[in-house]
Order: sequence, then C-alpha cells, then structure tokens
Amino acid sequence: MVDSGYCDFQSFGLEGSETSQIESRIPQFAADLRALGLSLEDLRQKVKCPVRCVWVSQPGDKQHWEECFENLVQQIQSETWRSQQASGTNNINILICCSASKRVLGAEMSEDGYIQGAGDDSEGWSRGLTAKLFWDNKQVLMEAVHEGADLEQLVDDIVASSKVSQHVGHAILVAPTTNLFIATGSNEVSKQTRETFSIVIACNANVQQDDEKLLALGCKQGKLGSKVLREKLVQVKARCEQTLKKTPNAKVLVTCSTGRDLSVGVVLVLLCCFYHDQGTIDFFRFRSIDKQFIKQRLAWITSSKPDANPSRATLQAVNSFLMGRSD
Repeated sequence: MVDSGYCDFQSFGLEGSETSQIESRIPQFAADLRALGLSLEDLRQKVKCPVRCVWVSQPGDKQHWEECFENLVQQIQSETWRSQQASGTNNINILICCSASKRVLGAEMSEDGYIQGAGDDSEGWSRGLTAKLFWDNKQVLMEAVHEGADLEQLVDDIVASSKVSQHVGHAILVAPTTNLFIATGSNEVSKQTRETFSIVIACNANVQQDDEKLLALGCKQGKLGSKVLREKLVQVKARCEQTLKKTPNAKVLVTCSTGRDLSVGVVLVLLCCFYHDQGTIDFFRFRSIDKQFIKQRLAWITSSKPDANPSRATLQAVNSFLMGRSD
C-alpha cells in the first residue's frame, strides 16, 4: 500500500479510479529503480528526510495558486502529517511538480481533444533556461517577476550571456568511472582542453584540428545530428578502443553544443562497450547488451549529470548501434 501522506493524488483532483491505477503501478516503478543498480543508500544520505510531492497545474487564475500553497502550508503544519514521518523528524523535502498544461477533470475528449501534458516538455517553453542557470540567477528572476519586468527578454539575455566565449564548459566525471567526462562544447576545442585529456570527442565540431587527440564528428543539432551520430559511432568506438587499450586510465572527454544530448549518446555507447559494473575498463568480459543494460548505464550518466536529456532520436541511434535495431 502507498502511504497517502506521501502521495496525495486526490488533492490534485483525481478520481478514485485514477488514484487506484497510479498506486497499483508504484511497486513496479520502485522495482525498476532498484534494477538500475544505483546506490540507494547514497540517495538516502543525500535526501535525508521524506519527500512530500505537491502538484500544481496551469492555474487559470491567481486564486488557484494561492489555494495550492495555502493547503501545502497546512499539510506541513498538521500533526497528522508529522506523525506519518517514518524518520521521526519534522523536516521534509518539498517537491513541487509543476505542469505547463491546464488540468482537465474527466475525459479529455470533453475538452475538444486537449491532451494533458502536451505542453510539459521544458524545451518547448523554458527558452533555454536550465536548472543551473535558474538557480544562478534566481534573485534577479524573482525580482523581475515582482517588478513586472519583461521576463522572457530577461531569460533570453541570461541564456545568451552564458554562451559568450564558451568553448568547453565544466567537465563532469561520469561516476563510477574515473576517466570518462562529459561537457558542453562549441566547434572549437582549446589547447588547454586538448592538453588535459587524452582524447576529445567533439560531436558538433566540423573542422578536424591538427591534433591526434581530437575526434570531430561534425554532427548537426537535432534529429539530423542524431542520424549522423549513428554513422559515426563505429569510428568513435574504434578510436576509443585503440586509446584505452594503450592507456586504460586515459582521460576521455565528450562534448556537444548542449552537453545534454549527442554527448550523452556517445558516453552511453562507451560505457556499454568498455566499462565493467564497477566503472573499470574491461575489454574481454562477455556482456549481453539489452535495453535494461543500456538503462543501467544511462542511470550512471543522469546521476552524475542530472540535466542530461538525450533525445529519442539519439537513444534510437544508440540502440541501433549497440543492439542492431532501432526500437
């Protein structure tokens, strides 16, 4: 049974039948999480106290928002909620789930075919504002809201300024490996970056610089880039295998223009082909690569880099290369 104190679906306006269907699927969700092989104890240490989920949908009016947060405060303060906390502490982590779509009560056909969740792809409305950029500029953004400033223009300015003079962003180590890194990168790779890493795979770079450490794939952005990536993965695998066999601890950096799509696909292939479950290099152990194995390796990436967001086309390219099919 799901503790209703942690999953209060009915407060979101769901009917009993919908709530029951959701609750019946939660055990499988939990099983899928365990199957990823991540350290749940590490997760517990980071979260530290229970997570309280609250859903907020497209309001329609300001009163809806005020009612949502007023109810949230009451829930936190209630003695009933306090008594449900297994940890014995009054502290909780509040996870507010925001939907860009409006809430539809009843059948979606009653709304002329309106599909809930259709507008919830952050890439469709965030204007390039990532979680890191939001928190780095939180105070400025909040002040703009209160002052009635042009928020969209401010977001555009913040995103634009983050790209100025950016060649290679901060390289993030993909744990549990000790030598595989991922980063945002432009068409150019600096001398310092090439000196730091044994090999740099630049997904969007077009010009092959005179340096044996650089592998420029020349992929475009979007679906066309993912299609080209599928053709380049053979070259990527061969080049990295040659380097890693010669120097198993060689530092490998993979970049793309966003650091979240094509580069994630390349890193995923390398993890599946060359790395043991402990994150060490292993060329000789027989492994059967299936969707579950790929999911486990992808979990390594998203745990190390939470904003990693490979497109469906990129994942299809990876599946096609690793399993010989596109689904």
